[in-house]
Amino acid sequence: MRRTGLTLLETMLAASILAFAATAAAIPFAAGLQQTQEALRLEQASVLAESLMDEIVAHPFDDPNAAGVYTLGPEAGETSRTLFDNIDDYHGYSESSGGAKDFAGNTITAANGLWRSVTVQYTTVSGQATGLSTVFALVTVTVTDGSRSAVVLKRLVTREY
Repeated sequence: MRRTGLTLLETMLAASILAFAATAAAIPFAAGLQQTQEALRLEQASVLAESLMDEIVAHPFDDPNAAGVYTLGPEAGETSRTLFDNIDDYHGYSESSGGAKDFAGNTITAANGLWRSVTVQYTTVSGQATGLSTVFALVTVTVTDGSRSAVVLKRLVTREY
């Protein structure tokens, strides 16, 4: 009498082949999901950079309390963003401890692990008249994701005459 059916060895071999095929089929989906998550993270970092840059350039170029004085960084008493009164007050601003914060200083929970820093430097451009070293300011907002720079946004701002 002849036996029909599968042996245990044949069943295990078929199961192994099926598992291998399923894994091979799942890898592209996992890679696609990872790329989607990275794209969303980059978009979130870009929004954070743009919002802080918009906040900075909304301030006047010159300090309203000290016209003609161009000291980078906040003046005495300007201890938070809500007290910054001109563009160069943001020089040296950093959110490295605690993550990205809104204007009022509250942590932006959706920006988990992202933080921003700002540099401002007075610069000249080609063909600029000598003696006008504080006509342009280069504002740089950097959004960092963990230990790597995710987005760097730069804007050249000029004093209005």
